[in-house]
Amino acid sequence: MPAKNYIVTLKTPDESEPIMAQFYIVRMVNKGKYQYEPEYYDIFKEAVISHFEAQRTTSMGMVIRILNPTGQKLSLTYKKRSLTEEDKNYRLKEDEIVYSGNERDVQRFIDCPMTTGKYETGLFVYREDFLLFEFANFKYEVK
Repeated sequence: MPAKNYIVTLKTPDESEPIMAQFYIVRMVNKGKYQYEPEYYDIFKEAVISHFEAQRTTSMGMVIRILNPTGQKLSLTYKKRSLTEEDKNYRLKEDEIVYSGNERDVQRFIDCPMTTGKYETGLFVYREDFLLFEFANFKYEVK
């Protein structure tokens, strides 16, 4: 069963053909040989993943789908802040552009780290230099 608030859909206002974005966070859990089950997270709550759960995880990531009916040039940027056992302060990873183009239907899966530590992640959708959508500050901890 998906978590409450696990999917967010946003669209640009006042346009005849709005740009839409759907976003969710999923962790794929190994349930046995060749059996995987998705576990969805509430993007507005901090998640805690135990060491045992992390070992059973095949992948965890943010999924975004952007529908761009008019084919405008868009870019998708990923931000991550981390605090691992070796670090004393949060470390901000440089913004990483994970997509740039004018495709009409774009879907991306961005891996989230599963090593021990605390993380804050976010995705940002831009049209030229204008921020359209912000899916920021999903916080989780891997113990």
